[in-house]
Amino acid sequence: DSLLQESNLQLHTTQHILPKLLTMKPKVSTSFSCVKTVESVYTGGQVEWFKDMAFTLARGAVNVVRKGEVISMLKEEEDQIISFTLAGSDTEVTVVTAHKSGLVRIWDCLVVEQPKVIRTFRSIHNGAISVLGLHTLSGSHSGTVLATGGTEGTVKVWDLTSQYFTHNFRTSSTV
Repeated sequence: DSLLQESNLQLHTTQHILPKLLTMKPKVSTSFSCVKTVESVYTGGQVEWFKDMAFTLARGAVNVVRKGEVISMLKEEEDQIISFTLAGSDTEVTVVTAHKSGLVRIWDCLVVEQPKVIRTFRSIHNGAISVLGLHTLSGSHSGTVLATGGTEGTVKVWDLTSQYFTHNFRTSSTV
């Protein structure tokens, strides 16, 4: 007897609710706005760490990444970055980039959200720059030196403080 009452209750509920469900129109939004875009921040290759940030080379630019998000990008239109290096302290963050055009750019990244190019010069390599190294000297010979290794087999040393080329080393192979 109770099974029959429960069956009748289900039938009664189904007869009243089902037609209402079938006639209801779904609420569909017709206007959308992009809240966040996710793209790759690292595609393999060069990466350097500074404090809580990763500097990665991707798609011809240097991405500055913090907590998985790109917070700024170092790039020049139509002049891809092919390699980079960085050095930093609490008072300065310097990034040096080598470009496909043969230019070398020095960036002030102390405020990483607003990187600024502070100097640009043409490298005197006969090929592309494949590796860079930045070193700060202390003591009586204080200053900053940059070493650039080219695909033509030379390493060139630059005194960035005094702004001149100091040494040229040749190898028998690609650097």
